[in-house]
Amino acid sequence: MPRIRLVRVLSAVMAVLVIVTALPLSAGAVRVFTDVAETDWFNSYILKVKENSLMSGYPDATFKPNVSINKIEVVAALCKLVGIQTSDSSIVVYKAKYNSVMQSNRIPDDWSRDYIAYALEKGIIQQEELATFVKSDGTVNNAKRYEVAIFLVRALGLEQEAKSYGNIILDFKDNELISQGTRGYIKVLKDRNIMKGDAEGKFNPNNEITRAEFATVLATSLDYAGGTTTPAATTIEGIIEEVVRGTGRTIIKISMSDGGIDIYDVDTAATVKIDGLTSTIASVAAGQQGSFGIKDNKIVSINVSSSAVVVEGIIRSVYTGTEYGILTVEKSSGDRVTYNVPATAVIKLDGTTVTLDRLSSGDKVKVTASGTYATKVEAETKTRTAMGIFNGLKTDMGLILILKKGTQEIEYPVDDDATVKRDGRTKSLSDLRKGDEVEITTEYGIVTNIVAESTDREVEGTIYSLLIARPHQLTILTKDGSTETFLVPVDVDIEIDGKTASIYDLRLDYKVDVEVESDEVVTIEATSVVSQNEVIGTVQYVNTSVNVITLKVLDASTGAYIVKQVNVNDNTRIINNSGTRRYLRNIEVGDRLVVVGHSELGVFIADTIMITNR
Repeated sequence: MPRIRLVRVLSAVMAVLVIVTALPLSAGAVRVFTDVAETDWFNSYILKVKENSLMSGYPDATFKPNVSINKIEVVAALCKLVGIQTSDSSIVVYKAKYNSVMQSNRIPDDWSRDYIAYALEKGIIQQEELATFVKSDGTVNNAKRYEVAIFLVRALGLEQEAKSYGNIILDFKDNELISQGTRGYIKVLKDRNIMKGDAEGKFNPNNEITRAEFATVLATSLDYAGGTTTPAATTIEGIIEEVVRGTGRTIIKISMSDGGIDIYDVDTAATVKIDGLTSTIASVAAGQQGSFGIKDNKIVSINVSSSAVVVEGIIRSVYTGTEYGILTVEKSSGDRVTYNVPATAVIKLDGTTVTLDRLSSGDKVKVTASGTYATKVEAETKTRTAMGIFNGLKTDMGLILILKKGTQEIEYPVDDDATVKRDGRTKSLSDLRKGDEVEITTEYGIVTNIVAESTDREVEGTIYSLLIARPHQLTILTKDGSTETFLVPVDVDIEIDGKTASIYDLRLDYKVDVEVESDEVVTIEATSVVSQNEVIGTVQYVNTSVNVITLKVLDASTGAYIVKQVNVNDNTRIINNSGTRRYLRNIEVGDRLVVVGHSELGVFIADTIMITNR
């Protein structure tokens, strides 16, 4: 039978307030500074930081508790807090390493550089932050409360935890004045009772911190920085048998590796890590195994692996009116399970971090939980809409609709029973045209409804290519040098040079003014391109079977002779010098001809041929 050890109960409470009145650490403290009375709330804290050589007073025996402290003095004290030794030879190395950055940011060339260089090396401050330390006139800026929080968290080695909190809301009345990037740092110190707000519930992030307030923060931080007044924590290993939660109190029952059972209260500032990630006591549950830091008979740290389960289903209810949010999920089997959702749980909706109240009944969800507490909630909105330009369909892996937004193309799976309306009429997917303006509705990411509107416009240019097929395709070279391809229905209205024509009458290079709806041609107005030319040359060859004459022609641009082919048709007029009508059979090799004609699609056709000599 396992043995039961005594319940550990905390015997002392840490003094915590930074600004409001707090009890001194020792009732009969000796008065050291002339401006710090034994009855002052900050007296014991100032004595503590002086005894630990973190801060000192002025030559006139004053401490000046209500005077603001500057950034260099803050950094120097934090370096002392984490154990700097200015006599260490490595300080010289650090100063040389950061000499240029300190010089460019006007850091005084005195004792200040020992501490600034050390703080840069240890990550207490960042190089870019030095620009805010010293003004152009050499005056050092005073430190603000939010800046002290950031520097102190780094000095205590807790920055990773601070960054893990992400988008959180702190319970200060002036929470909106605290930047998102700073809130995690303040939470770390608040949870450990190192920094708190004032009597009105405000944190006052942008207020300058006084020497008394900073001394209080330092004195309290000694317990977390390995101060000599704090006993070291011991570590035990085991499995959590039971977690009992009450108002302001949590008790954990641990099954030890040697068969015994220990029962501990949990310190309110205890740090919690589950599966290596910073978490909260609310996520600690039976079945988790790991190590527990014990100090003053209380659990001050928990580092366990979760007995996490993942449940997928549909959200049936969301409630946020209690200490923890409550989420009810219906699994595919029809069974329902309810989870407590603590404020530290990671909640995402459609890939974006949100608060629990953004989730809705009907949303698809995947919950990662430890016991009855959710640690991660990943939801997908049941119904969403999106707008853009229809850019086609794909059938590689099921039916995929391509939606164009600017230069971005987004692909959506389409439900087999998706409804389609185009220009107010019920249609099928095959009736959609590239260029249509569409609004799609998706359920769990699959398109269920499409509303499309055709877009009317005019396109001007020249015919670049014409494909006679089913359907016909017309490609136009526009004035800006780009090409656009359109479908041409069989019943499209076509005019060439103002006369009704068919698609078979169109030719390459014809100028066209096309009216289109989305990617479909409605009307075509074309202008034929005819260029008149005169050719003079000597007949080299006459082919009466295909009505072709080959001429030897002098190229005026090069001075060389070239061969020019002339085509003759039924409309060609052939005459001699006297104007007498002649025929192709009357032309012989060696005749000198003057030919006036035109080009069509790169072919020279004779309109008039004059035989000038024999």
